[in-house]
Amino acid sequence: MSISFMIKSIATALSVLILSNIAQASVYSNTAAQDSSGNLVLIPGLGSDGGSSTATTSFGQHFMAISGTLQNFNFYASEGDRGYISFAIAAWDGQKAVGPALYTRSSFLYDAGSQALGASGLNLSLTAGKEYIAYLSTAAIASPAGNIWMKSANTNGGLSGGFASINSNGANPLSLTQSWVNSATNLNYTATFTTAVPEPETYVLLSLGLIALLAQQRKNFKSIR
Repeated sequence: MSISFMIKSIATALSVLILSNIAQASVYSNTAAQDSSGNLVLIPGLGSDGGSSTATTSFGQHFMAISGTLQNFNFYASEGDRGYISFAIAAWDGQKAVGPALYTRSSFLYDAGSQALGASGLNLSLTAGKEYIAYLSTAAIASPAGNIWMKSANTNGGLSGGFASINSNGANPLSLTQSWVNSATNLNYTATFTTAVPEPETYVLLSLGLIALLAQQRKNFKSIR
């Protein structure tokens, strides 16, 4: 076996080890529901309704977390009145969202029409097997959006859970003790989880180990000659 062949083999092995440890993304999503005529099945009523106490101020999807880090979570609006909205993730006790919020994106613009509503770059570590809820809210927001029609889905997208909503009459929903209204349907969403990336020291140790192996193989090769 030549030295050049050993070097190529070790370099290939190192490349495989590094590539196998690159963060792997797992995307969970469901397909927007349609009726028999091909029209979208929408869930109406999210947002302000001129201060009406019947407005539903928070829509969310509760889900069971998997191993990894949550990076992105988005819902999909179809139409509605322009205004501001917030996005948050909190623990879910089976009946309601429980504070404090684990992540909050406060007061961003819903510009009416079809739009993804949520957040990216969350880098949020969740406990596998535990329930959480991601939700949109117009509670306690200046110039809130009104009557947003959200896209629904027939499946939970692979993360056990479903759609829930609450009218908090302008209060932060996490400050309430009342249960949310659960539904058999789901919100149309996309969520991305990534596996943990090894620390840089891991690559250093791998490299040193392979270099030591190369040195030993070269020594053995010389002794044979």
